Amino acid sequence: WRSPKMAAIQPVSTRKKVPINSAVGLGMRVARRISLAKFLLYVVGQLLGAIVGGGLIVAFTSSTTKELAMSVNQPGSGISAGQAFGGEIFITYLLVFTVFSVCDGGRGISAAGPFAIGLSVFLCHAGFIPFSGSSMNPARSFGPAVVSGKTAHLWVYLIGPCIGGVLAAFLYDFVFATNCSMKKFKAWLGEPNYNPDGDYGIYTPAGKDDIPLEA
Repeated sequence: WRSPKMAAIQPVSTRKKVPINSAVGLGMRVARRISLAKFLLYVVGQLLGAIVGGGLIVAFTSSTTKELAMSVNQPGSGISAGQAFGGEIFITYLLVFTVFSVCDGGRGISAAGPFAIGLSVFLCHAGFIPFSGSSMNPARSFGPAVVSGKTAHLWVYLIGPCIGGVLAAFLYDFVFATNCSMKKFKAWLGEPNYNPDGDYGIYTPAGKDDIPLEA
């Protein structure tokens, strides 16, 4: 049942750096893989799309409030907001780390990217839907919550995935990437024309333009 995710990823994998998840987009921005302007445009588009999706549920279901409430992320039974918050940080970290790792040209596994990303989402959902609702995507939670008016726990699903995405992007690019080095970190800090896929003394990447970076 994760095939829709894989189908959504595959068409954009031939384009450069097109995130369909706000947490992934934020991670890409922190890693300086997309510009601030592109990041903001992606987020606006994602939030608007989520609101439209929530509106379509209202328009095309008979018991609209009940149906829409079922799509609103909420902590599971007996789970506090703080616990759900921690869960969202953890599973979004796993997702974004997977995205960055399969997109690392030095590993030579980019062809398996859509499958690996879809599988990571499936596993996180399987383990955490009963726990936190398993959002991993601020925009996905934003639309249904706003349209239904059920925003009591929305902060969990806006802030948690963003923290997880930033942590994964930072740690992967500067600790686990095949071209990670102190030279790369210094370039990220202050080099105006910083290239995250550049040669920093460990690995010289090639053929990066076709690598998917989305989820």
